[in-house]
Amino acid sequence: MCIEISASLLWAMSHSSEQQGNSDIYDRSTAFATAVLLVISKQWEGLSHSNKTVVVELLSSRTSMPTKLGMKKPAEAYFPSVKIFDDLPVVIGLHLVKDKLLTALGVNSLSLP
Repeated sequence: MCIEISASLLWAMSHSSEQQGNSDIYDRSTAFATAVLLVISKQWEGLSHSNKTVVVELLSSRTSMPTKLGMKKPAEAYFPSVKIFDDLPVVIGLHLVKDKLLTALGVNSLSLP
């Protein structure tokens, strides 16, 4: 029996806040965020469209991306292949996380016309 990823993610995020008081461990801990993203990534291709939508809604607005400049929201982070400036918040430690997941969450890539 498989627990729905969206339900598991909701539980993990709500309990991480409770365990740390009002401060959310997911927003502060690169290790926790990396572990969550890796689990989701391994299941990403098999998730239903509705589960993918829930995951994106839950994570895209949160400080959920470990970068070389600390934790950032996905829209504030860049793929490691983007090397236009040294001070960009490039994701780190996510080499096993699928690019499709990172793209769905809103991580920036450099697309030249």
